[in-house]
Amino acid sequence: MKIDFSQISYEDLESIAEDLLVLKGFTISSRSARGPDRGKDIIAVRDTTDDMGIVEREVYLVECKHFSLSGRSVRETDIGNWYAKMQIHGANKYLLITSSTVSETVKDQLAAMTKAPADVRKAAFWNKSDLIELLQQHEKVRNKYFFSWESEADAAANYLYNHHFSAHRGAICWCPGITVIFGNDGYDPEDGEPFNDANQRSRDEVVQLRRQLEARGLDELAFGKSQSGYTWVILVRHDDTEELHKLVWTCYPTGSSNNQAQHNQTFVHLHSYWHFPHKEHCGDCT
Repeated sequence: MKIDFSQISYEDLESIAEDLLVLKGFTISSRSARGPDRGKDIIAVRDTTDDMGIVEREVYLVECKHFSLSGRSVRETDIGNWYAKMQIHGANKYLLITSSTVSETVKDQLAAMTKAPADVRKAAFWNKSDLIELLQQHEKVRNKYFFSWESEADAAANYLYNHHFSAHRGAICWCPGITVIFGNDGYDPEDGEPFNDANQRSRDEVVQLRRQLEARGLDELAFGKSQSGYTWVILVRHDDTEELHKLVWTCYPTGSSNNQAQHNQTFVHLHSYWHFPHKEHCGDCT
């Protein structure tokens, strides 16, 4: 999933920082408020124990700089005298978080404190690349602030592959007003295997389905595939899931995986999912 920091506000960046710090075992003892904050956005506290059983309290002064729109790096003038800020807030650690990059001068300043053996204070930074890596590791935080129908489609495909694999194709209500149409029928070849007739039939099925959706004036929100590539899905803004369930079966040639027995089996397996959404909310669904 592409993470675009220009989609979020400064307050969102602060909230992302808080969520990620909590996942690293910190307690947020102070948050930025309206008005003068004396150079801090967040105070985060964590107790660590070394191998001798000695407990050290880490008190982090966290500053967030949201420069994703301009793309410019964080400079000395942007952070000012962060040594003094640490003293004001009783912090022994400093963390700079930015949605862009950090200038070489600021990097050198932060590194100098960390490398000084006589100084118990330490400093670090998370730049755009670091934030992206952390957000990719923590899906719930990422999805809380960055939504795309494409990532939602991939999630639906993986769910259907893992939990409804016995249904060759069909549709379920994914979230209110959103239907996911799917095929568990080999859209991509298996690893190391050549493209085959079954893969072609699956792709022809998708082409035919898209024509039928267009003819009905239904917009495709996104197309997605399971991690294996075997299962495909199309997300559609439509609340008659049963109608779309029946439609997808007309788009695949009759035969071994499209016969009355398969229809009956899939009906039994899926019909309860036509009226009760799998998720309470996603994107702008209502």
